[in-house]
Parts: sequence; structure tokens; C-alpha cells
Amino acid sequence: MPDMNNVESSNIAAIGYDEFQAELHVQFKGRPTVYVYQDVPRNIFDDIMRSESKGAFLSAQVKGVYTFDKLEEKAPPVLEEAAPTKDLLTMTMTRPVFVQLQQLIAQNTICMELTETSPGIVQLVALPPQSDEAPSVD
Repeated sequence: MPDMNNVESSNIAAIGYDEFQAELHVQFKGRPTVYVYQDVPRNIFDDIMRSESKGAFLSAQVKGVYTFDKLEEKAPPVLEEAAPTKDLLTMTMTRPVFVQLQQLIAQNTICMELTETSPGIVQLVALPPQSDEAPSVD
């Protein structure tokens, strides 16, 4: 798999190009799947990287023109984010969600639960803290 380049786009997270296989690799934001378009000339990759709207270019010049496969395994880190980390989990969220979550954790008003909803997809759920007390019986 080629190195993936982080791009400025509302829908696309990263784009890479495999020179030897003539494959365009596209990862969309919020998804681990990488779409691999086959037999794509190098100039298409160069043009999409220069385009103002990566999504519009992809829709007009790539989708429906080139066949693709999906790589379901986790996409490789993009170049700018490849630095080693000790984190076991990295998440991206909006600032208001982060602030609210941080406050709830500090107040000990929630706990976290991770659930694998389907292969490769994990859901983080914030729950009320569990009490050690037995439920009351009326």
C-alpha cells in the first residue's frame, strides 16, 4: 500500500498512489476502509492533489470511470500522523463534545464502554456510573 497523504477535504481523509500498480487509494473521513481504484493514470492523481475540491474531482473524474476494490483492514496512518504514540486509542471529536465529555468524566458522572458493533467497527458509549449497591426491591 502506498503512503497516504492527508488532504484538505470535507469528506476525504487521505489519498495515495501506487506507481507500479497504477492504483489510486482513497480513504474517507471516519472510515477505516480504503477504496482502491485500478488502472488510474498518474496524471489523475496529480490533478486530484492539485484540485480545490477533492470530493468533486473524485466524483467527476474517478467514480464510475475506474473499477475499485475495498480494503477492509485498517488504513495505514497518514504521513503527518505517523509519529509513534503510547495511546491505545485515539479519537477525533468536535470541541464542544470534547469539553462536555471532559466535564462529565471529571465529575465522575459517566463511565465508558467499548463495544465491537461489527468487524473493525468499535462504538464508544458513555454510560451513567454503575452503583455497587444492590437494586432496591419494593
